[in-house]
Amino acid sequence: MSAEENKAAVLAAYNGFAEGNMKPLMSILAENVEWSNYEDNPLNGTYHGPAGVESFFAKFEEMEFTGFQIVTLMAEGDRVVSALDASYTVKSTGKSASGIAMHLLDFRDGKVIRFQEVAATSVAAWR
Repeated sequence: MSAEENKAAVLAAYNGFAEGNMKPLMSILAENVEWSNYEDNPLNGTYHGPAGVESFFAKFEEMEFTGFQIVTLMAEGDRVVSALDASYTVKSTGKSASGIAMHLLDFRDGKVIRFQEVAATSVAAWR
């Protein structure tokens, strides 16, 4: 796929996520996808394969998103880079967090093989 096709696939995945529909995202994951989150909270870790990604998103049940906006979405070659402005409340603590999350998605043969997230949100919301 071209860089623009990869970018369109990621945009469709984000739009699906914002609407509570994970099918667009799950449809672009490679069987051996490596999904990493470096944020200092319970989402932290590396998840493998589509089942691992599903377990990552299952943790989102602990959160209520109050904002989700794409700030930047760029593609070059087999990489898509995005910046998102997200805000959420942690249900167990009632505390809120917000900030910018950077996503790096690497594609091979039209499928995401690696996802990396670095976020600048408040870990205090989880405590």
